[in-house]
This record gives sequence, C-alpha cells and structure tokens, in this order.
Amino acid sequence: PKLFSIDDSKSANYTLLNRLFHYYQNENHETALKSRIVFTENYRSTKAIIDFVSKHFYVGKGDVIQARGNILPHPDDYPLMFCHVYGSCTFDTNSLSWFNVTEVVQVVDKVREIYRKWPPEWGPLELKSICVLSEGMQVHLIRQELRKQDF
Repeated sequence: PKLFSIDDSKSANYTLLNRLFHYYQNENHETALKSRIVFTENYRSTKAIIDFVSKHFYVGKGDVIQARGNILPHPDDYPLMFCHVYGSCTFDTNSLSWFNVTEVVQVVDKVREIYRKWPPEWGPLELKSICVLSEGMQVHLIRQELRKQDF
C-alpha cells in the first residue's frame, strides 16, 4: 500500500504498523480484509489489563482479547493505574524522540513502589519481572535513573 509521509516531529505517533493498521481499516478489498491482525489471547497480563486493552484499543468490541494466563492480580493494588504527570517534553535530536524528565522520575518511583510491595504469592522478586514500557530517549533516561538507585 501507499503510505503517507509525516513530519519528523510527529513520527513517534505513526509507526509503520500504526500506519498500516489505519490504512487497512479504511479499505474494504479482499487483501485489506485479510491483512487485519488482531490478537485474541494473552498469557502474560491480568484479566483487568486485558479487558481494558480489548475494550479501548480494539474498537470498543469488549472481549476481543481473552486473558488466558491466570496471572494473579496484586492483592492490594488494582492492576492498571494511570498517573498524571506535569512536566514538559523535550525533543532529543540524537534519538529523534521525546522525553519528559518528570515522567522519568514518576516511573522510577512506581518501580520502587512495586518492588517494595511485591506480594509473596507472586513468588520471589526478580527485577526482570517488572516491565516498563516507553520509547526512545526516555528508555535510556529511565534505565539510567534506575541504575543510580541500584535497580
């Protein structure tokens, strides 16, 4: 398919997969209909997270993705939390990506909190079991801050 080109400053919002997804969503021919990939099962996340992703990122169809891993939720905290963080985004010209130092600090605080509140029913704590999703320069800054704090 012919894909649109976008300004470099907005490229993080439009990955190739994202552009292909939107392209095929607007097409009705046989190739487009066969080119829509939708995951139907997830084995690594709690049901609450899968239900949220299924409802809000798969066109509101509700139970498109099924949680199959029987992952135990945290006994005290809800599996999916959002944090509003003030701060400003800075463009890194080397990585061509954005970062927000205030978000980095918040992520490190949340990792520390997860570490501190790790429930025994999850088994022994291994730092590799804590997953942080980010992109570009922000990944580098998060890792740098976690190392400073012996994580």
